[in-house]
Amino acid sequence: MMNQLISDYKKTLKPNETEEIVNLLFFRPTAFLFVLIVKKIDFSPNYFTFTSLIFGLLSGYYLSQGALSLGALFIYLMISFDCSDGQLARLKGISTKYGKMLDNVADIISYLAMLFGIAYYQYYLHSNPYVFSYAGLSFLVLGMNVLFWDQFKNQYIMYVYNDYHDKVDPLSILYRHYSSSRGIKKVANYVYYNIYKFETSITKLGCLSDSKRRPSVFEVEGFKPTKDMQELYKETFTSSIRLWSFIGTSTHFFLVILLAIINRIEMVFAVFIIYSILMCITALIYQNIAYAKFKKKLKSIPV
Repeated sequence: MMNQLISDYKKTLKPNETEEIVNLLFFRPTAFLFVLIVKKIDFSPNYFTFTSLIFGLLSGYYLSQGALSLGALFIYLMISFDCSDGQLARLKGISTKYGKMLDNVADIISYLAMLFGIAYYQYYLHSNPYVFSYAGLSFLVLGMNVLFWDQFKNQYIMYVYNDYHDKVDPLSILYRHYSSSRGIKKVANYVYYNIYKFETSITKLGCLSDSKRRPSVFEVEGFKPTKDMQELYKETFTSSIRLWSFIGTSTHFFLVILLAIINRIEMVFAVFIIYSILMCITALIYQNIAYAKFKKKLKSIPV
């Protein structure tokens, strides 16, 4: 039975290199407990998504009231349930574009609730209206980091784990999904397509040395790397993707939990803005160095 549990748990995870450390240590194990409760019944991962959203809103409310311990608890539950929807979908093999888009929207609302809940509490204490601007800037910086982290993580999966069942489709396929869908799913697929289109464009900052402007793997339908290319990409970019993982959303809000626990919630915006920008710049420089090495070594292997 234990072997089956371990096997099921591994099925719920993304490739190990593309997981945030705090997720592997804290949130994924907790999320898996929720998955175990419902895995044998007809339970949509979207229910976990809505539950995560509720906890995100509750965390924002309690943080705005200065109930920092409760706010921290609900952040922990929000992230855990946010992990649960994807883990259940991967375990059952029922991942959908609509579900992913719904998850993204729920995340955005939760993050806004938490950050502006903190801003409201700081405004109540110090009557400083600028805290709302700091909250907005923190959200924008977080969004920038998520774009880079998400794209480079998915790019790593496309190269190293090309047969992975839950990898992102090329942009042309995402566009066809959008074109052929109807109603709310059409709206969701449209947003989903444009998010990845924008990500693909902006994250070319990670390969500035590419004077030929080669198309991204997300712009090439049917991309299939050779074994040599997969090994080279893994060897070159594993350290880079580990570095990017430290600016993921779970890592950011784990810091919020820690600051709430030690009653230093006023440091959240400084941590988000300064830590995020410095880490993003560092990771971008490292990504460019890794890409230059990859491009040079790629010439010596059959493609």
